[in-house]
Amino acid sequence: MAQPTDLTGMLTEGLFQPTQKAVPSSLAEASMRLAQSAGTGLRRGIGALTGADTMTNPEAAAVAMRGLDITDPKDQPKILQIVRKYSPEKEAQVTAAMSQNNRLLALQKEKAKADMKIQYLVDPVTQTTKGNVFQRGSQLFNADMEPIDLEAETVDKGWILADNYVKPTSPGTTIRTGKSPEAIKAELEGEMTLKQFDDQSKDLVARGKLTKESYDKFMPVYRTLEQLESSGAVGEGGAGAEFFASAANAMTTAMQIIDPTFTVPTDMSGQTLYQSVAKTLKAKMTEMTKGAISDRENAEHNKYTTSINMPKVVRESKINIDKATLESVMNKQNAEEQWFEKYKNTAGFNSAWKTYTKDFPRTAGAYTRNVTVNGKTEKKIVDNFQMVEGNMGLFDRLYLGKKTSGSPVFTDGEKRVSLEQAKEDLRQSKLDSLMTNAGVTTPTAIMKQDAERFVRKNIGTAITRKLDTGGWRVSE
Repeated sequence: MAQPTDLTGMLTEGLFQPTQKAVPSSLAEASMRLAQSAGTGLRRGIGALTGADTMTNPEAAAVAMRGLDITDPKDQPKILQIVRKYSPEKEAQVTAAMSQNNRLLALQKEKAKADMKIQYLVDPVTQTTKGNVFQRGSQLFNADMEPIDLEAETVDKGWILADNYVKPTSPGTTIRTGKSPEAIKAELEGEMTLKQFDDQSKDLVARGKLTKESYDKFMPVYRTLEQLESSGAVGEGGAGAEFFASAANAMTTAMQIIDPTFTVPTDMSGQTLYQSVAKTLKAKMTEMTKGAISDRENAEHNKYTTSINMPKVVRESKINIDKATLESVMNKQNAEEQWFEKYKNTAGFNSAWKTYTKDFPRTAGAYTRNVTVNGKTEKKIVDNFQMVEGNMGLFDRLYLGKKTSGSPVFTDGEKRVSLEQAKEDLRQSKLDSLMTNAGVTTPTAIMKQDAERFVRKNIGTAITRKLDTGGWRVSE
């Protein structure tokens, strides 16, 4: 779609300025222009002394334009009057640009409306439709796609939000083809009033704003920590004072985002300070993002960070899982908004989300391997709680419209396939590939572990592919 014309730019880039003059061709012309410039200064000085209006047309137009928005259709008639008065030769140009801009903005609004759910405002007493609004998640929008503030708007909150247009039976009608007034009344009694919508959406809107702000503030902190870890200055067994000072500073920033009253402990070495702040931050993050990832993954990470003696790896795992948790918090907020939009309440959402995060882990987990190098056996990390992006953002496709609780079941039109069966098929396919490559007929323990890791990291992508191109759909 074409982009709206930059109308503001038209005004700021010389709409009311005289046509640019050529470079002076002679000393006499240059002297004349200098005299004109001096005259402008003199004119303004005289005006200031006498109180006379000595502004030029461009100056007067700029003053008249103050407070007007050229992109606002309500201000455009006033702006055209100013253009007509001070720069009439450009009236046609501005009018055409305004018309094009307004058409494109109207198309954009219509496209936005098409992506939203229409809700009808109905008076349950008179059983009449008073108008309609557009719903996205926990917010309502008017026809101009402006958010509606139900606290400030003068609307009757006794009205209800209905999915269908309600038209009462005309008086004197003897043949009724629609619902009776009694049936309509009973149906409307089960709908949500604007007051109920306002009450229930407030918490969602507030949490949504907080979640986005937290994501925008925290993600840069974790990216800084990631860069510090990958800088090459940190060894496997530990880090230097410069690293710990920088890392502790980044973590302190994160802590002060969560708790503005947090004060940095004193009389600690850089490493001790890092460990202290990291521990506090982890506890705060777990509390703030409760439910974003499964209990199983939290337990996995807690056990892992206390069971291996690899400081760098543990630090990296904390960064990885916190990044995945932040991403999952954003996913959860969006999913809850969609749930609210569909069901007009959040009952049952937490249970469905818990099942989802158990079915599709947020991270790759972590595994250790014994590797022999030059006759010496060392532990090697395989995966380190990296985020599994393919498992994110699937809630609306797999759990939002399900008729039953629990994990989704799929159908290709002929047979039913449970999620567990889909995982088993993926696991077996990976095992077969590993055994073929190794020339064996019985899988080793390592092969089984690798197949399990493969399923954990690829089940979301595999299911998405089946839904997009394999003819699958969620049947229950």
